[in-house]
Amino acid sequence: MLPNRALYFSSNEEVDDQSLSEIVEYELIPLITEYWFDEPSKIDHWVSKILGALHD
Repeated sequence: MLPNRALYFSSNEEVDDQSLSEIVEYELIPLITEYWFDEPSKIDHWVSKILGALHD
């Protein structure tokens, strides 16, 4: 059986651009910020990459 967090990312629901933007802004970016709290250059790098991919 998959852990609950894996089920969160696998859903039969369609994800639109607005939903994806909200997941990135309110969940992924804060997670990255917490993970690399002591390495601001890594935060900037990965946030920039994620936002760049999101807006392509």
